[in-house]
Amino acid sequence: MYQQNKTEALDFLRQNMNHVKLGNSRHFTWVYISTNQPINTIGLRTDYKPFEGTVIAADARFVAFRLGRKAAFNVMDRGCLPSVTPYAVDEKLLVTPYAHKDFDGRRLDEPTEEIGEHGCIVRTIIIGLTNVKIPLPTVPESFFIKEIVERLENVTTDQGLRTAAQVLADAGAGAEPVQFLDDDEAARPWMQFAIRTDKLHGYLKITLDRALDYYEISTTNTDGETVEECKEVDFTSLAEVIQEMVDDGNWRIAEVKVLKRAA
Repeated sequence: MYQQNKTEALDFLRQNMNHVKLGNSRHFTWVYISTNQPINTIGLRTDYKPFEGTVIAADARFVAFRLGRKAAFNVMDRGCLPSVTPYAVDEKLLVTPYAHKDFDGRRLDEPTEEIGEHGCIVRTIIIGLTNVKIPLPTVPESFFIKEIVERLENVTTDQGLRTAAQVLADAGAGAEPVQFLDDDEAARPWMQFAIRTDKLHGYLKITLDRALDYYEISTTNTDGETVEECKEVDFTSLAEVIQEMVDDGNWRIAEVKVLKRAA
């Protein structure tokens, strides 16, 4: 399906390039932006970068942008764009597609800096994505809490696009510190995350039933009232169940800012 959509996006671009002046360029470059995660030139997962572009065409399925005066274009799937923007031809926009982010809202591919020995600045450049890590207020001693964390950080959904931990980060779980029962003797160790989406404004609790080796996932609103419960969840289904209970789909929608209105 992705390859078919990409082919149709290229056809759409070619059909709408007649009025675009490319100067002496005989060739053009283009990128198709959808919910599929791109792969960089060395085969690592990456994210789309924000871009400034001028709309050259739009229909019910695609919006095509020219990047500056270069013979370079982006074609975006309308499913990744907010529906409230008209996308008028010649409108200049700043578009920020979905990117994997940490619980504090920072992009995972954002370079980091820290002070090294002798006061030198160490700058780390990320060339491929790593899975988001769950920020715990304290280091757990419980083997079972560590196991829950490890599974949340590695089991995936959305055809491998996001881990369960990423689903939680995208659902606003960084709004409050993560809570957990740090007791190796507990028969039902648990972790709780804040959720801030259009689907749920409250909390999601993951409880491990050690006797059955299954998980119980429940959601509550801010008043403590149970919204939904799902029992006997095996670890391979964690990400899908969590996504179904908290995800409103807004994470996939790009941020769009109008830089210049069409004449």
